[in-house]
Amino acid sequence: MSIKKNRLLCIQPQGFGDQVMMLHSLSVLRKHYPEVVFVIVCSSKVSYELTSLWTANEDSLFLLNKKKLSSIVSLLLRIWRVKPYISYVVPYTNLFFGQLISFLSLSKIRIGERQTIPIIGFNRTPPQAEKDKKHKSYQHIALLRLYFKRLPKNPEFTELDYRGLPGSRMGRRTNRANSFVGIHPGCDSKSLYKRWPAEKFTELIQIILDKTDAEVFLFFGPDELDIMHMFKNNSSRVIECINQPIEGVLTALSRLSILLTTDSGLGHLASSVKIPTF
Repeated sequence: MSIKKNRLLCIQPQGFGDQVMMLHSLSVLRKHYPEVVFVIVCSSKVSYELTSLWTANEDSLFLLNKKKLSSIVSLLLRIWRVKPYISYVVPYTNLFFGQLISFLSLSKIRIGERQTIPIIGFNRTPPQAEKDKKHKSYQHIALLRLYFKRLPKNPEFTELDYRGLPGSRMGRRTNRANSFVGIHPGCDSKSLYKRWPAEKFTELIQIILDKTDAEVFLFFGPDELDIMHMFKNNSSRVIECINQPIEGVLTALSRLSILLTTDSGLGHLASSVKIPTF
């Protein structure tokens, strides 16, 4: 691959969990194409902070606020300086927005799930027969294979490597005398229907305290601050992790034997570092 053709623009204007799944697939890409330089667009501060722990020094990382025209213009100016050869818009993104940014990035290869805008839309899309529903990490791989032919169809996704954090997390967990059970009772504020009732979680916490010697880590992010009062527990074995920066969350996760959560970004993050997650 020519040095001029190794810059990949990844546009991911979605949630935190979606960002984690994309990083899984980009890790596979980096393994098979170590010469690729990533230019990654994030949609939230926490996604930006997490991705900054994964990227290499030569990669570029941008934070986008889709609701502000000034942010979009600033993003395009910075992308033009980087000059990506390939752009990749992740599945489920607003197709009009994704194709427009991809075209305006001046990328020669524009990869996406489906072309809906003639001429300026994506120029690499999968055949209709290949658009079946897959886990999103495998969807990423299928789309990236439209250009990166050496990628395996069904790769094994390994533990993500976040820069600056201790390694061998699984080894540290199995060597500890105490067990640590993580519980995250929330989810994205836009998907409250995914929440398990708070009283069910409190019952579960009490069962863990009564039936085991485990300590319980309770995780509360910005979307759970309104329900924190429902989880007050005087036990010294209950530890609260409240609105911590991403490094603090990863450090807390690394101590866990297991995490119990709903369909949440934290669940995807725990799974990405091989914490058994249910």
